Amino acid sequence: MKMTNIRMMMMAVLLMLISGCGGHGTKLEFNGGELFYTDAVTEDEANKLGKYLVSSDFFDGNKKSVQLDKSDDRYLFRLVVKEGYDKNDEYKVLAKLMAYQLSANVFDGKPVDIHLCDNQLKTLSVVEYTPLEQKAEKAKKSE
Repeated sequence: MKMTNIRMMMMAVLLMLISGCGGHGTKLEFNGGELFYTDAVTEDEANKLGKYLVSSDFFDGNKKSVQLDKSDDRYLFRLVVKEGYDKNDEYKVLAKLMAYQLSANVFDGKPVDIHLCDNQLKTLSVVEYTPLEQKAEKAKKSE
């Protein structure tokens, strides 16, 4: 009887672990960082991103968690941030710069939206990618 209870508990724990990880996608590890990617992107795209995050010192040996997803022609880069950073304007400017860098250096100029997330990768706020040409046009119109 006791052995059955232990087996059932082990199965329940295993199911919780599987379902917890499965919700974020497939997990890759790069220099202490966790990169999850969904079925909407390829493993090659995820590996390219992971290598870039290492070379740019984002994945610097400290634990960080990100997720790569895609919706239509836009990449969605979900990033776990400390509490309150999703409302910090200076941090959002840095996220916008990161979107441009990821677009140019990893995703062949395709738009990348940065999702600032809690530790469960749930989106708290979104920093949308806006092509630089559009920004220049808006600036000219407002003059």
